[in-house]
Amino acid sequence: MKSMKSIIYFFLFYGILFIPFPFHSFPSQEKWINYFFEHFFYPILHSVFGIELTVIQISSDTKSLYIWVLILLLFSIIDYFLTSKFMKGNPSWRDWITPYLRKIFSYYLSLQFMKYGFDKIFKGQFYLPEPNILFTSFGNLDKDIAFWSTMGLSHSYSFFMGLCEVIPALLLLHKKTRTLGLILSLGVLLNIVAINFSYDISVKVYSLFLLALAITALSPQLYALYSFFIQGKNTELQVEENQFIKNDSLRFGIKFFVIGMIFLEALFPYIISFNFNDDQANRPYLHGAYKIENINPPNDIKRFFIHRRGYLIFQNTKDEMSDYSLKINRQEQIFTLTNYHSENFDFNFSFSATDSILTLQKDSLILKGKMIDWKKMPALQQQFHWSIEEVK
Repeated sequence: MKSMKSIIYFFLFYGILFIPFPFHSFPSQEKWINYFFEHFFYPILHSVFGIELTVIQISSDTKSLYIWVLILLLFSIIDYFLTSKFMKGNPSWRDWITPYLRKIFSYYLSLQFMKYGFDKIFKGQFYLPEPNILFTSFGNLDKDIAFWSTMGLSHSYSFFMGLCEVIPALLLLHKKTRTLGLILSLGVLLNIVAINFSYDISVKVYSLFLLALAITALSPQLYALYSFFIQGKNTELQVEENQFIKNDSLRFGIKFFVIGMIFLEALFPYIISFNFNDDQANRPYLHGAYKIENINPPNDIKRFFIHRRGYLIFQNTKDEMSDYSLKINRQEQIFTLTNYHSENFDFNFSFSATDSILTLQKDSLILKGKMIDWKKMPALQQQFHWSIEEVK
């Protein structure tokens, strides 16, 4: 039992260090882990075991991530046996190190809750649906996109969900409130895991990893919580007084630095962009939805959309979508479209602000679309009714 517990602690610690995450403060972490996997581990896996990966980069729920998790687990088992051998004369090493690891787990959870919490508060995660999504039939949406888009319609609910993550994040940073923060974290993470599995959202592995961190960090208090809430007994939470750093000033300085880095990591993109409500952020030039007014030669395209992330998307009469990467040269008035075969197509364009007509032309093909005021669509109206009689 103790050996299994130690392996879990090793594995979770290595997961914090070596599961790639897009940190703003440490952008090289994700790059060098992927570089190491691609140039060292993958050639061994390919040549020895014949494993073929279509996506070598370690990212959300890829096969490479599953393999990487197994590698980390294997190293955790090896490290446990090596540590047990060299620390054989000091069997209390587990009791000495685990409180510090649980503190690391709590701070890492605080970082993740702070980051995703502020992403929700400032609408950076559940963003306003793009025009092409709004003009897609509901039944044609994948479950994950439908969930994401629905959440993005309400700023107030996104703000509420963000608070539900920021509050535990703050509680996790202080020893006296850490247990309460872990209990709240456990509830939040159980809901997140259920959403990810139910709506097939591709962060299943990482959300399970965070859930395991929360359970492990809370584990010393589980018996006391069970005795109090289930058995109705008076009990006390376990107090961990281990202090690796005895100097109070140094310990306070390190804690202040770590907490400052957590806040910086969570707020960095919003401080840089000064965008604290993504719904109101400026969209790129010509962004929006366009209804076909005229197309020559005739075609089945009925709308096209300019996506904020640099895509031109066409919708035909069967509601099928086809997308191209888009670069706009305003000076020369050229649209450069790139398909999935890396083929480029240049279109001349002109936009008439008086009638909101965007014209695209390539050789004999001429396409004219009139801009649609997509923000007036019913789904985007901020309606609230106290009574059913008010609903029209």
